[in-house]
Parts: sequence; C-alpha cells; structure tokens
Amino acid sequence: MTSTPRSGGPLFRVSTLMAVAGLILLVLVHRYGLPLFDSIEGSTLDGRFQLRGPVPAPDDVVIVAVDERALAEVGRWPLPRAKIAAALEELKRLGARSVGLDFLLSESEATGSGAGLSPGDMALREALEQNRCVLAMAALFERTMSGGQPVPGDLSAAGYRVVQKPASGGFLPSQATGALLPLADFRNVAAIGHVNLAPDRAGARRSFEPAIALGDTFVPSFAVQLARLQMGLGEDEIALSLNGWLQLGDRRIPLDSDLSAPIDYYGPTGSIRTYSLADLLAGSVPREAIAGHAVLLGATALGLGDRFITPFAREMPGVEVIATVAANLLHGPRLTRTGLMRAWELGAMLVLAGLAWLAATRRNPLLALGLTLAALLAWPAFCVLAFLQWHLWLNMVLPTFAALLTATILLPGRVIAELRLRREAERQRSNLARYVPAAMAAQLAAEGKAGFHEREQPAAILFADLSGFTQLSETQSPEDTARFLKAFHGRLEEVVLAHGGVIEQFVGDGAMVIFGLPQPRPEDPVSALACARVLVRTLARWQPKLMPRVGLHFGPVALARLGGATQSQLAVAGDTVNVASRLEDFAKQNSAAIAVSDAVMSAVAAAGRRDLQAGFWPLPDQAIRGREGRLTVWIAPVEAVMEAAATPAGDRAPGPAAKENLNPESS
Repeated sequence: MTSTPRSGGPLFRVSTLMAVAGLILLVLVHRYGLPLFDSIEGSTLDGRFQLRGPVPAPDDVVIVAVDERALAEVGRWPLPRAKIAAALEELKRLGARSVGLDFLLSESEATGSGAGLSPGDMALREALEQNRCVLAMAALFERTMSGGQPVPGDLSAAGYRVVQKPASGGFLPSQATGALLPLADFRNVAAIGHVNLAPDRAGARRSFEPAIALGDTFVPSFAVQLARLQMGLGEDEIALSLNGWLQLGDRRIPLDSDLSAPIDYYGPTGSIRTYSLADLLAGSVPREAIAGHAVLLGATALGLGDRFITPFAREMPGVEVIATVAANLLHGPRLTRTGLMRAWELGAMLVLAGLAWLAATRRNPLLALGLTLAALLAWPAFCVLAFLQWHLWLNMVLPTFAALLTATILLPGRVIAELRLRREAERQRSNLARYVPAAMAAQLAAEGKAGFHEREQPAAILFADLSGFTQLSETQSPEDTARFLKAFHGRLEEVVLAHGGVIEQFVGDGAMVIFGLPQPRPEDPVSALACARVLVRTLARWQPKLMPRVGLHFGPVALARLGGATQSQLAVAGDTVNVASRLEDFAKQNSAAIAVSDAVMSAVAAAGRRDLQAGFWPLPDQAIRGREGRLTVWIAPVEAVMEAAATPAGDRAPGPAAKENLNPESS
C-alpha cells in the first residue's frame, strides 16, 4: 500500500528538517533577542496588562510634581535650588519618611561671585542633611558622549556594600562608561541612585535595572535606594546577587538573566497619587498625605523631563515610572520574570513544536486540526493565566511562533502528501475494481484489511453461460474469441450491476454472480430472478444462435477469503453455490433458458412479485447431480422469457440499484 505522512516520504522528511532548522533559529532568537519578536512580545505583554486592567496603587508612595502650574508660579527652569530646599523643608515638616529628588543636580547654581556654592546650593545642602534623601545620577553608555564626568574614586561608597558573586558564571549588569553625578557637596550628604530606564525594542519601559556597573562599583537604582530609606534599612542590609536576585532586608526579589526586573504598572498616568509643587510650597498639602510616605519630587510639565510608553499610557512622566518601581519594591514585586522562566519557555518551544509535528503526521484531518489548534492556543492561554493568577511574565511569542512555524513548514508537505495519497488510493481502488466488484473494492479500501470478515449469510447465487460457444470458438481466431468474450462480459456486467449483483468471477463464456454483497438484503432473491430474466433476453437478442443458460438458487453461503498466504480471492462457498451451478446444467438438460430453485420462487412470492414467475413451471422432486436430496425446480424456456418481457411490471428489480425494464437492445 502507499506510504502516509506518518511513514515519512521524502518531501515530509525535508519539511521536518526545515522545521528543525527553523526551531534552532528561534532558540538563538530566544537567547540573543530580535527586534521584531521583542516588539511583538512587548505588545502581548501590554495586552495582558490591559486584560488585567488598572489596580489600586499603594498609597505610601507620593509624587510632588513640577507641573505647568508650579512652573508658572516659580517662573524658571531648572528650579532655583532655594525652591527645592523649601520643598524639602515642607516635606520634613509634614513628616515624609524618605524623599527622592528626580533632578540631575550635576552643576552648581550660578553665583554672583562666580565661585563656590550659591546661597541656594547651601540651603539645599542643609535641607538634604535634614532629610533622608536620594539624588539622581545618569549612567552614560556611549564613549563619545560629552558631558559625563570621570568616575570618582569615592563613588564606591555609593555602590552596593554586599555583592554576592558565584565562583563561576553568574549574570552581570549593564556596564556604563561614565555618569552624570550630583555635585560632591550634595552626594556627600545623600544617597544616590541611577535613574536609567532602558527602553525595549518597541520604545517602552517594561523593566528596570536594580544596578548598573561603573568600573568595579555596582550602583543601585534610584528606586532601590528610595525603597531602602523608606524601609529604614542600612546600606549593608541590601545585597545584589549575580546569581539573579536582589535582597532588601528580609525580602528577596528574583531577577531576570540580565539582572533586570519587570515593572508592574498599576494603571495610566496619575495612578500614583500626585500633588503639585505649587500646593506644597503654598502649604495646602495635608499632613496625612505625606506623613510616613516615600515622596518623589520630579517634573511632569510638558517639555520637562522624560516621558515613556507604558502598557496603559503613551506618555507617562519618568518620575511616575520610577515611583511605580519604588512601590513595586516596597510592596513586593507583583510581576516576576527570571532566568528559570526562560528555561521554561525553551522547553515550551520544544514541546509545542513537537505537538505541531505530531499534528502534521496524523491521518485524521480533524485530529490534526485539533492538535494544531491546541499547540497554537495552549501556550498563549497559559501565559495569560500565569500573568493574571501568579503574576508571571512568560514569553508568549516565541513558543507560539515555534508551533506556528513548524505547522506552516510541514503543512505544504502534508497537503502534497495527502493529494498524492488520494490519487494513489483512487488509482489502486480503480485497479482493484477491475478485478473485484466495485462494492467489494470500496469496502476493502474502507476497512484496510486483507478481506471481509469470514461469515455465513443468505445469498442468491446465479450461474450463467452461453450454450454453443465452444463450437463457435472453433471457427474463430484467438483475437476474435477474445473480442467476443469481452462483448459478452460487458453485456452481462451491465445487466448484473443494474440489478445490484456482484460478479464473483468470469470463467470463459460463463460467470458466477452473487446477490447479497457487501451485505445481504431482503430483496436479493427478487433482484436475482429479475436479473436472470433480463440477462436471458439481452443475450438472446444479441446472439440468437447461442442459447443463454442460467441457474439460480437462494440459501446460506459462507463468505471467506480463499487461497494461500500470498495470493487469495474473496469467494462464497457452500451447498447453495453447488446447487446453483448444477441448476445451470439442469437447464441445459431440459432445454430451458432458466432453472430456478423452489427457495427462490418462495421468496419471490413472499415479496409479492409473482409477475417474475411468468413463463415458469415447476418440476417437483428433481434429482440434482452430485446431491442426494431432491428439489422442486422451476424452468422457463427462452421463448417464455421473451414473451414475458411485454408485461408492464416484467422484470423490474426492487430498490434504487435496479434499472426498471432494462432495454437489452441498447446493449
């Protein structure tokens, strides 16, 4: 039989190799990244945030914003240092626990003398000493970028005091080449932290780096320092592990393989409670809004500061993004992404690609479709569930694309293979139908077995031949004889098929026909007798000089596969077959065209088709050659059969398979 996609034809094997190559490329993309896939993954993450919807932000992180109103009242930018100092004094009065200044105070304020600190700078330094403050620094990564300062030797005091390094391996943070630092007078009285928020491939800020390396120093992020101060932790109570975690007191925060952590946004711009600097300086901010809280002072006015793309906003002020990170750190990171999860994703890629391959090898199209859809939908559904229920960020795109790529590569091969199989199956069925009856060929093809199940069933058996053919063939060449037999077989086949019979075999000028395949039917005896009558008329009109002979019997037969281990045929056997064969001889001995057993006639009469008995007369108690029992045999000469053809109901066979009043002349 033909091969299937499961057995692997050449085209399918090539497709499989292409799918494996594509999977290897995706594994490399998963390891090193690719802008297109990173951008799509970012969009799917945004979709998961949107599906979750906004959630309440913690109320102990507050923003004091330099908004349009505050900028108009102050009248200049950058803010005068005296105004910043005044804001710090008011925050201390209101009971702020920690304060973060999201300003780059890297230059001294201009003084009239042109040297030393201005009065505003000195006021700010004094205010910094009176508060628990964090100052912003910006790490630089371009060696050619101007404006950066050499890394001072005392910067190590601002780095993580505890850095756990594995004996081998481990992860490393981003390495900066320079930095914009606060003035030494300021950073000597306050903590400093970097405010770098690297965008992803789509330009959005979805992760933050708890540390950036400056030389041998690992500088904490602004949000980490603010969270440390808010939690009342000393510098030696936070730790960075290059194995992939951040320690804040007794809280351990897992990090990704690049020592970053995802930002769990609470909602659109304004989700973090925000007050205007103008209200703070005017004394109109209530104490309960500030007392005990972490406060970030930064710019939100248009044209000031950075604005970032987030899952909920096209433009969120940088100070609110940092405030969101600080809130995440203070209340535990709701959203997690780790190096271990990347291993899960790699496993998912292999499993889903395997499922897609299995789908492509299934013979059942519905099963193949179901497996393919399962492979394509299962992982996205799991990623959404993991995000909503367990706050896990799993890469949705690459494992899903691995299944899609595998299915897409294998699909053309599967379709072509299926088309080839269909053509081959039709060819084999057509060839098989040339040697076995079409109904039996169809059932053999459907069952896919070597033959029918051996069973016993009732059937009508008809034997037919042409008396006088032997003498005729003596006067013909072999080619003429072959053409004659082909014409004879064609006419016999047309009549038999019109009455629902199955030609079991042709033997020279004779044939054996079965009524009852592939399954027995109540009308089989009626169809067989109608067929016998039409067959006699058809052959008599075609060859008037030859006498058609038909023997017909109805009874139990055994349906079986006969033959040896390598060559066999489907056949029926039993006494019914022997009697039908002997009845054909009986017709010849009694100069009749048809000899029918009483079993057939009784079944025909019971079916109400006595019209088919026209022209017959019974011969009771007849001996059948080779058989001890005696039978009543009904015979009809050819003349009687020809005369009965004029009867309107004549030789009509029952059922949709029959052709009413088949015109033998058309044969």
